[in-house]
Amino acid sequence: MTKSLDLGCGLNPQNPFKANELYGLDAIREANIGGDIVEIIKADLTISPIPYPSDFFDYLTAFDFIEHIPRLIYIDSVARLPFIELMNEIYRVLKDGGIFYSLTPAYPSPKAFQDPTHVNIITEDTFNMYFCGTHPWSHAYGFNGQFEMMSQQWQDQSHLSCHMKKLSIHTKLQIL
Repeated sequence: MTKSLDLGCGLNPQNPFKANELYGLDAIREANIGGDIVEIIKADLTISPIPYPSDFFDYLTAFDFIEHIPRLIYIDSVARLPFIELMNEIYRVLKDGGIFYSLTPAYPSPKAFQDPTHVNIITEDTFNMYFCGTHPWSHAYGFNGQFEMMSQQWQDQSHLSCHMKKLSIHTKLQIL
């Protein structure tokens, strides 16, 4: 039995890995749809954690979602880094070896900027430099995990497709 979570799914969670159980998360609505879809939970991932236990999902997807998560916000005069916090949450809820797939409008495409709700501009280097490799730069900002970049490519000259695998603690120690 495999489980997949689609972030920012609206009423149509996507299941590209054909997981047995499909879950959705959206800031606007929640629903029980039935069929292969267990539920869509309402949650604002800018300020809240992913409402599932650790090591729960085999797959996690984010279609046209990451660009809506701010890099920096202030709540009660306290600075928070929602994008880093979200990446920690993605890492937390994925099982060891779990796959994170994102499809995001990215720089230099105008689509990265044209929507006024796009507040997190992604580049070809964002995921690879900050969340993958032996010493991801984001550790200085509080990222606790480590992903392996499986593939990254441009789709339709505007969206960056990215497949990353969660490295286990054991694998991370071998690399170091």
